[in-house]
Amino acid sequence: LFAGQRALYMQALGYFVDLYGDGLAAVDKFLAGAPGGTREAAGREIHSMGGAAAALGAIELENAAHRIDKMVRGERARLVDDEQLRPELQAVRDAVADLVARLSEALGRRGKAAT
Repeated sequence: LFAGQRALYMQALGYFVDLYGDGLAAVDKFLAGAPGGTREAAGREIHSMGGAAAALGAIELENAAHRIDKMVRGERARLVDDEQLRPELQAVRDAVADLVARLSEALGRRGKAAT
């Protein structure tokens, strides 16, 4: 995607850290059972994150996002209840947090202020 443009790729990695440094808010709301925390909102957030992960080459995250997308949208969505969805969302949330932490370290960032 970045055609060997290292600086552009590094910038994209930084954007991913900026976007997901605070986690996945809609997913967290859904998992906590907070008002407005819907599976549809969590699904949209996961879908967006999956696209960003794909652009960076984070294939495992992209695949997990795609799997969740199928659980939330379309025909299969009616067959998947919230209790089946929760562990998938938790796993992706944790994987995003881990990737953000590793990218932050590799990029020499400390928190949002260093962006």
